[in-house]
Amino acid sequence: GIFISVTIFSFFFEKAKRDNFTIEYESLQKERVWKEILNEFPEGVLLINKKRDIIYVNHSVYTLLNLGPMELEFEGVSDLNSLVDINIDTFTTDSMSVLDDSGGPPLAKFRDLQERIFQKWDRLVNHFESPLRHNDYMMFKGTYSLDDEKQKTIDMKFTMRTFGSEKVALFLFSDISERLVIDSLKQTIQYKERLLATVSH
Repeated sequence: GIFISVTIFSFFFEKAKRDNFTIEYESLQKERVWKEILNEFPEGVLLINKKRDIIYVNHSVYTLLNLGPMELEFEGVSDLNSLVDINIDTFTTDSMSVLDDSGGPPLAKFRDLQERIFQKWDRLVNHFESPLRHNDYMMFKGTYSLDDEKQKTIDMKFTMRTFGSEKVALFLFSDISERLVIDSLKQTIQYKERLLATVSH
């Protein structure tokens, strides 16, 4: 009887180990596929967990934030913040209704936004899981200096998602510097056309 019990226990123990390995392997495969997809995004993709570790960053982030090959090894948000100082210039009002209910200091920097997210992590998870939310993302516009004279303008979208088995803060970065220049030129041309139209009449 003992031999049969030990054999049955061993069988189920090995089966449980094998099932667990299969689940972990499938999870790793899915994660690898997602990372390959995200690496092809033209937008910069940054995933940060609750411990402030950067768990994923795609190649576009380095280009958008003007980071060189020597700076490819940042692991936490403090590493990123020490490499690039992003100002937050504008944000949508619904973003502030969730992030800034305490009347705290205004969000002036990307590092301030990160700090507020970590302070309100659970509330933000609930917000983005709620069917009553208005938008899938909170929107911010920011700038950072390339040198003494030039600066780059970026759109930043923020949301909370499940990646692997954990909740993460997901940031999407888009360079809108050229679009703003084109918009400004269009406005100048339209103004001149209106001015000419009034003079010619």
